[in-house]
Amino acid sequence: MVNLIAFDLTHVRYEDGDSLGKLLALVTLAPVFIFVGLFGALLARREIQYATFMVGIVLNDLLSVALKKVIQEPRPPTCVQLEMCDSYGMPSSHSSYMTFVAVYVALDLARHLNRYPNCDLIKLLIGGGVWPLTASVMYSRVYLGYHSPPQVAAGAALGVAAGLAWHVLTHRLHQTAYPVLEASCLCRLFAMKDSCHIEDVHTFEYNNALRARRESLQTQQKSEPIGYCSAGKIE
Repeated sequence: MVNLIAFDLTHVRYEDGDSLGKLLALVTLAPVFIFVGLFGALLARREIQYATFMVGIVLNDLLSVALKKVIQEPRPPTCVQLEMCDSYGMPSSHSSYMTFVAVYVALDLARHLNRYPNCDLIKLLIGGGVWPLTASVMYSRVYLGYHSPPQVAAGAALGVAAGLAWHVLTHRLHQTAYPVLEASCLCRLFAMKDSCHIEDVHTFEYNNALRARRESLQTQQKSEPIGYCSAGKIE
């Protein structure tokens, strides 16, 4: 008989009838939702910073997996019911992932506020909301029986250290490497850009869109034949 194993990325179990466990089973999938959201934002915005953030997340996760293979500490006894005893638990990759994201986002927001005090409310909400979400994910890993408290704490420490190191590295490379990347053939092919130097990106894009619309209308008006009457023109 073929031995089957579960794909543990989304294979989350909780006790039947446990409402809190059901909620935490959803919360513990936050890393998946975050990465999918970041990938969607990267496709929509084409920002180099989003790409480097995602690279950092992947490297942090690979480091966590490598440490598990080196330390080889088993998961708690509840792994039997969860069918997860074939994998190691030290450190918790979920905790490492979430603290990495929380630290990176917090430091990036602090740097942005230092340069541009008039930060929009959405960025403040994201920066503040990521910490309760991180704590909830860490708690869910213990509550659902996937990790012991020391394994979660070790993952959190790893994520904090990695998030801090990655932010320092990318911040130092921002002034030198980002312009080079922006001018590279790959970034030009996919229209990748760096907008970190713009205080209010939304207002900047809005004004440019209006300016392009006015120029387009002016071009159309100049090309219209004499005597042609066009209704609904925008002045």
